[in-house]
Parts: sequence; C-alpha cells; structure tokens
Amino acid sequence: MQSIIDSEFRLTRIPALEANILAAGRVALADDFPAHLLPGQVYLKFERSLKNLHLQENRLRRNRDKDGARLEALQAARLEQEAANKKAQEQQAKQTAKADPQPPQPQQKADETPIGFEFSSAEKGEAATVGGTSPKAA
Repeated sequence: MQSIIDSEFRLTRIPALEANILAAGRVALADDFPAHLLPGQVYLKFERSLKNLHLQENRLRRNRDKDGARLEALQAARLEQEAANKKAQEQQAKQTAKADPQPPQPQQKADETPIGFEFSSAEKGEAATVGGTSPKAA
C-alpha cells in the first residue's frame, strides 16, 4: 500500500518538474533564439533531462499498476477467505445445535425477582434488614 502512495506522490510531481525544466530553459535561451524557435531549442538543450523524466514516469506507472493489481488480488483472496470462514462457522453452529440441543431453561416463579438482593441470617427464619433493625424489634 505504501508503494502505491509513494508512486502516486511522485507521479503527481512530474508535470511540475517538467514545467520547471521548460521554464528554466526558456529563461536561459530567451536572448539567444527568436520566440518561434525557442521551444525546440529548449527541448534539444534539456532533452536528456526530459527523457529521463518520462522514463521515470513510465516506470512509476507500471510499478503502481502492478502494486494495485497485487493489492486487489490480496483483498479478493481475503474476502473469499472471510466468506469461507463465516460459512464454516455457520455450518459448525448448525451441527452443534443439532447434535447437542440446549436443555430448556427453568422458568421463574411469579413471586421471585430476577434482579436484586436477598438478605438472610445464619439462623433459619430470621431475616436481616437494611439499617440494622430487625423485624422482631419493630
């Protein structure tokens, strides 16, 4: 992924570099050649730099395209693997459910509270109360 980002960054810089080379050539050769011959002379003088820049651009594009294709292949393989794992887990869950059914849960009585605390003392029949007073003392 980082190589794709780096290639894209470098590719976006190439037009600016090319423009800078041509502008520097126009400034350097403006006094020596008439205006209608200037672009050709600039190209001839900086031909090697411009060709190297174009070669670099083509190489970066090829590498970026190869890296992008490799990334897409890895993403597709990962998605296929995740789908296969999910399907296998679902099948395993179905087989487990068929082979070992869960026993029915006992239902709570209407007078039992599902949430809360029950306080009792060690002696049978004596209940502790909150606040320190016992029901017998009240």
